[in-house]
Amino acid sequence: MANLIMYLRLSIENDVNADESNSITNQRRIIREYISSHEDLRTMHLIEKCDDGYSGTNMDRPAMQELLELVKEQKVDCIIVKDMSRFARNYLETGKYVEQIFPFMGIRFIAINDNYDSNEYIGGIADIDVQFKSLLYDFYSKDLSDKIITALDARKGNGMFIGVCAPFGYRKSEESIYKIEVDEEAAEIVRRIFDLRIGGAKIAEIVRTLNGERIDTPAKYLERKGLYGTFYTKGEPLWTDYKVSSILNNEMYTGTFVYGKYRVKAVGSKQKRLLPSNEWKRIPNHHEAIVTIEEYEQVQSMKGSVPALFTPAGRRASVYTGRVVCDCCGRNMVYKKDRVGKMLFQCNVNYRKKNNCAHRILVTDLDTIIIGELSRHVSGLAKLKILLDKEKEQQNERIRGAKQRLNMAEDTLRRLELELCTAYESYAKGITDKETYLMQKESYEVMISGIKEKIEAQKEAVFVLENQKPSDNSGLKFLEDNSEVTEITDELLEALLEKIVVYADKTIELRWKFSNRSN
Repeated sequence: MANLIMYLRLSIENDVNADESNSITNQRRIIREYISSHEDLRTMHLIEKCDDGYSGTNMDRPAMQELLELVKEQKVDCIIVKDMSRFARNYLETGKYVEQIFPFMGIRFIAINDNYDSNEYIGGIADIDVQFKSLLYDFYSKDLSDKIITALDARKGNGMFIGVCAPFGYRKSEESIYKIEVDEEAAEIVRRIFDLRIGGAKIAEIVRTLNGERIDTPAKYLERKGLYGTFYTKGEPLWTDYKVSSILNNEMYTGTFVYGKYRVKAVGSKQKRLLPSNEWKRIPNHHEAIVTIEEYEQVQSMKGSVPALFTPAGRRASVYTGRVVCDCCGRNMVYKKDRVGKMLFQCNVNYRKKNNCAHRILVTDLDTIIIGELSRHVSGLAKLKILLDKEKEQQNERIRGAKQRLNMAEDTLRRLELELCTAYESYAKGITDKETYLMQKESYEVMISGIKEKIEAQKEAVFVLENQKPSDNSGLKFLEDNSEVTEITDELLEALLEKIVVYADKTIELRWKFSNRSN
C-alpha cells in the first residue's frame, strides 16, 4: 500500500501569537477533510509527522528529519501539508524539495491552501506561484527574525534580563521577571569556588572537592528546587572542569550585566559565533554582586581558568573537536590523551562515573574511517554529475517555458492595444456609435490592465528562475574538486560533515551535510 505522509508544524511564533488557523488541530482537520474528498488519497496508508514549536526557516526539526529519512528510504509516495509555509519558509529549501528532489523520486506533493498538487502542474505557472510564495515566506522569516533580535537587544540594553533562568547563584526577582537577585544558598557555592581558586586550588581539585562533598550542580540544584523541570535523564549529574570554569569566567558575578556575546551565523540557524570579549555589551552595577571585581580579575589572571571546552595550553585542538558526540547522552565528547599517549575522544560524563563506558574512539581510527567513506562517495561522482546535468536541463526548460509565456502575454497586450485603437478609429469615422465605442473601450481597458499585471508577474517569474541555480549540492561539489582525500582538514569537515556519533558497541555513524544521492 502506498504511504501518504501528513506533515504538521506549529512554530514558536504561532504559539506566541495564538494563531488558531495554524494550530496543529486545525491543520490536521483541514488535511483529513481534503483526503476524505479525494478517492485516490483515501486508499493510501496515512502516516502523521508533527513538529510542535519549531521554526520553518530550516529543516532541522525532529519530525521533518524523520520524514526526509523515509524519503531517502523510498518509503513515501505522497506528502500533504496545509500550506507551503508549514513545510518550510526558506525559499531555496522549498524549491529544492518541491521542484527537484520530490519529482526525481516520484513523490507527489500537495499544499492545500496554495492549491498546489504536483500531479497537476509540471513546469507550469503553478511552479512559479510556489516559488513566489516561498520567497515571500523567506522574506517574512528574515524580517521576523530581525525584528525579534532588535526587540531583544533593546530590552537588554534597558537592563532587562530575559533569559529562561538566572545564572547559578541568582534567581528571578519576585518583583519582576526581568530582574535577578542573589539566591544566597547557591551564591555560597559560587563564592566557595572562587575562594578555592584564589587559594591556589586547580580546576580539577575543585571538581573533586565538589563531587566528593556531593554539592549540587547548577542543574541538580534547579531540579531540587522544582525549577524548570528535570535537566538530566541518565545518571547523577556531576561537576566537571567546564562547569567550574564557566562559573569562574562569568563576569555576571561582579554585578555587571553582560550580553551580546554571540552572533547567529544565519537566519534559522542554531549555530552561533562567539564574539571577541571587547565587542560584548556591558551594564555595570546592574545587580547585586556575588564576588568583587578584584576577585574576578585575580581569577582571570591565573593560568588554567579557561573553560574546558577549549584546548589545554600548548596542545593543538583536533579538527574533530565539537563534531564528535556520545550516542548515550548526546554531549560532545572530550579530546584527550590516554595512558599510553594516544589521542582519542571520550564521553567525559561516563568517564567521571568510572563505569567503563565504551563511548570512546581513537583519532587515528576516525581518520581511517572518514577517508574510506569519502573515497566511497567519490566513486559515485560520475552518477552525481548525470543527476546534476539533468537538474540543470530541467531548470533551463522552466526558463524557456517562462519566457515563452511572457512573449505570448506581450503579444496579447499589443493585440489588445491595436484593437482598442481600431475601435476608436471606427467611432471617429462614424462606423460605430458613441455608446458602442465606450462599451468596447471599457472592455479593452479591463483586459489590458489584467494582461499588464500578468506580464509584470511573468517578468518577475523569469527573473527568479534565471537567478535560481539548480542545486549542485555544494558538499559533493567540494568532493569533486578534492577527489583525492589524504588528510582530514577543518575546511573539509566544515564543508562535508554534520557530526560523528559514537555508539556503545564502538561503532560510529557519520552524518554528512550532503544527501547521498550517489548510492
